[in-house]
Amino acid sequence: MIFFLEKLCRTLSCVIFICPFDLFNEGRHLYTFKNLCMEDKKTLLGDDTAKIFLNTESNMEDVNQKLIAFLDYVAGKKSDDSFVQKLDNAIKKAKQNREWRHEHGNQFSINRKNNV
Repeated sequence: MIFFLEKLCRTLSCVIFICPFDLFNEGRHLYTFKNLCMEDKKTLLGDDTAKIFLNTESNMEDVNQKLIAFLDYVAGKKSDDSFVQKLDNAIKKAKQNREWRHEHGNQFSINRKNNV
């Protein structure tokens, strides 16, 4: 799991969106939502779920450097961060694995055909 999100996602079910743009136009790297009653704005649904939106296009210093390094990597920027280096190596290794590419390529084609 991604750094400090690990603690949050141990206790909640998390859906994480990684966006190459700021969906909410507030300049943050991170937006976390929980189900809230829209009528009183204070009652939580209590279903132990969170939706997390990560934005690669922020200049705000609102998250730790490790998460910024990861988001920069997702945006195509180079990084010296050890986690990012391990991730990059794992991705390169997976891309070289013909069986993995075949399996995941077929799933991508099926999903695309079915508009998933």
